[in-house]
Amino acid sequence: MRRLLLALALLALAAPSPALAQANQCEEPNVLIALDRSGSMLENQKWEQAVDAVTALTRTFEFRIRFGLLVFPWNGRCSVNSPEAILSGVAPLNGPGIRDQLARARPQESNKTPIGGAIDASVSYYFQLQDPNRRSFIILITDGMETCGGNPVRSAQNAFQGANLPVYVIGFGQGVDGRVLNQMAAAGGTERAYQANNGPDLFAALEAIADAATVETCDGADNDCDGEVDESLGDQACSTACGDGRQVCVDGTWSECFGGGIPDEVCDNVDNDCDTRVDEIDGVPCSTVSGNPGLAACVNGMVSDDCIPNDPSREEVCDAFDNDMDGRIDEGTDQECANGCHMGRRPCVDGVYLGCTARQVTDERCDGIDND
Repeated sequence: MRRLLLALALLALAAPSPALAQANQCEEPNVLIALDRSGSMLENQKWEQAVDAVTALTRTFEFRIRFGLLVFPWNGRCSVNSPEAILSGVAPLNGPGIRDQLARARPQESNKTPIGGAIDASVSYYFQLQDPNRRSFIILITDGMETCGGNPVRSAQNAFQGANLPVYVIGFGQGVDGRVLNQMAAAGGTERAYQANNGPDLFAALEAIADAATVETCDGADNDCDGEVDESLGDQACSTACGDGRQVCVDGTWSECFGGGIPDEVCDNVDNDCDTRVDEIDGVPCSTVSGNPGLAACVNGMVSDDCIPNDPSREEVCDAFDNDMDGRIDEGTDQECANGCHMGRRPCVDGVYLGCTARQVTDERCDGIDND
């Protein structure tokens, strides 16, 4: 319960004020569109429909996404190298530039379909871009199957797991291998591929992907460009070896897993909450000699005898004042002391400590007492 209250308190403190929210800068994501330029895209006006859908997408999300364009193949039946195949790099307000490039990129009938190479070239481009603090995505649109010896599933996996680049996949028309496209999407971190059979279907898929790319996430940035950071993010489920729990977004990071069946961490030199850390607590609640609340440190699995008051100004000390405002002066401020093995105390009288009351060390004699 203590950890739950702490997490919720941190969440409340992390919420930006309205004035601060207005100062937050929108962090538009990078989205590189990898568009199939194989010869089959000339059939049934698929190329024209794809151009129209991409054009509509860049206009709709012009102020929310930094778009870029890669076409495959380029300069050869199977060639798709970066940067040659990047007709327009990701940039803000880049819709007009992409539309101009599409107008001169009409497919050639002899072009094949290097899907794996297109993903690899996209990853290479992002690596050269060096923009790691901005979320980046790949949208691959194809009307066919890999015909250039690539491994598109492995390429998608490398993009997502090796470069943190989610790969969205859209199959356009009836000539695709839906099984492989779904495998690509799963390996690329986007679960399933989209299927589009005409221009409106293609735009709908692109729009859904763009919405997903601009949804608010727990990263300390204004992903949806509404002037607020990490807003409206509810708890998310999580799991540990100790059981299931939940997390909250605090300062752009999901908190540790807590609540549910996960026990609280206690001071016992054991990882009670299964987060691989031991005794990660700020302190153990205690009462000071004045009866005020405080915290005792946890040291090597043991609770310290020293109780540090939460409000030192309210702690009674030997100074002839009623520090804790309970109507009494200097109560409970006597100190333990010792002379050798003899214990005693130093009483506080009129705000001053007197000498130690412990008996003096003397020569040992036959009296049943440890004199020395």
